[in-house]
Amino acid sequence: MDAGQPAVYRAPMDPPINFRLDFSSPYPYIANGWIDALAYPSKGECALRDFARSARCEGLPYKLPPVFTRGMPLHEMAARRELAAEHGLDPAAVEAVCNDPACKARLKREVDAAIAAGHFGAPCFMVDGEPFWGNDRRPQIERWLARGPL
Repeated sequence: MDAGQPAVYRAPMDPPINFRLDFSSPYPYIANGWIDALAYPSKGECALRDFARSARCEGLPYKLPPVFTRGMPLHEMAARRELAAEHGLDPAAVEAVCNDPACKARLKREVDAAIAAGHFGAPCFMVDGEPFWGNDRRPQIERWLARGPL
């Protein structure tokens, strides 16, 4: 490291970074500007660390929910019933809601409305009709609100 250069933490790279891109998207272009300087753990481990770090950064309490890590197949009713019971909900009532055509129709309407409004992932924020996708967009949202469109 040269004198005057800041120390940079580098996690062990095993395996080396595999950077995939799509030339039709501007995000890989932006990522290409910084990817060479990084090393990263697996996405799953990185996400687990990032959840806790992001909560600490915001001064929020955080405890990883045990159901997040055990890979419950929530597309299966038995798993939803088990999860409901663990959280003090009536499994039969949860199953009834999940199977209610009116509830399914409302969910579809809500998802369709979100997509029509430009929401395509979570979290997605709309500021003056401009979509901001991802928790990491907070600085951009704050700047937009303080100074106007970027």
